[in-house]
Amino acid sequence: MKRRDLFGGAATLAGVLACPAWMARAFAQDDDGGLAALSEAYRRAQRAGRPLLVIVIPAQREARWERAGAFGELLNHGPDQVFVDLALAEVVCATMSTLRTLVPQAPAGEPLMVLVEPERVPAVARAIDATLPETPEYWIFRDDEQMSFEERTARENEVIDRRIAALASLVHGAIAPDDAALQRRASVALAALPVDRRQRIELALGVYDTSDRVAVALAPALFVRHPAFREAVRDVGIERWRRGRVPGSRWAIGSGCGTTVEMTEEERRREGDASLMIACGMGHVPERSARFLDWYLTP
Repeated sequence: MKRRDLFGGAATLAGVLACPAWMARAFAQDDDGGLAALSEAYRRAQRAGRPLLVIVIPAQREARWERAGAFGELLNHGPDQVFVDLALAEVVCATMSTLRTLVPQAPAGEPLMVLVEPERVPAVARAIDATLPETPEYWIFRDDEQMSFEERTARENEVIDRRIAALASLVHGAIAPDDAALQRRASVALAALPVDRRQRIELALGVYDTSDRVAVALAPALFVRHPAFREAVRDVGIERWRRGRVPGSRWAIGSGCGTTVEMTEEERRREGDASLMIACGMGHVPERSARFLDWYLTP
């Protein structure tokens, strides 16, 4: 059974329970809250001279679980290179309807991602899309097929590896496909920097001060072409997009027994524990897919 089957049952159960305040806000947030997160990310991208990478939230709830899990796999288990690439961008999650409110020239359909170049007027937006391999059903086999737990896990991991590789390739091709693209990103970032920040970056580059992670975080595009700084640039990406939240989403952990949203201390005090536990064994979530992007759909 897949994550979508698990949460389909969970949603039915939740419907008969009292609706707490955090749930009501979660289901109501889609466009208003999404537009606020998108607008703030767009402004950050403009100010920093970075592209805006929009992870597209599908309109259909069924498709959301699959995509949320795929991007969770990428951000939690992806290769170092993907975090080097993501450090060069602002990242946000939004529906296409919300994106078109802010960027009317956004492409048609519901691609996996959209890359927006906000330094141009009007901004250039292009689709980043592919068909991702689906994880095979865990419990369903042919009558004559016997698989051990280890074989099932290996089969899942092979598909997850291919899905991560596909997404990582798409991100790299969009943000940093070649040296010319990196040079352009560095030029745009440099032009956006105020004088004091530019001086700090020039100092760090001049003496190869790889310990100045603040300088690297200010404009990763200016450091990424220097091999000595690639690890520092990667760490910026990991800190922002794996340890931190992607705006328009929050992290959640799902299993066959329920889902728990990762909440800040302030949120926990305000909202209480955002989790739903249901009967064990009702679903199966691969270990590497357990931490996923929650788009405020967890009941």
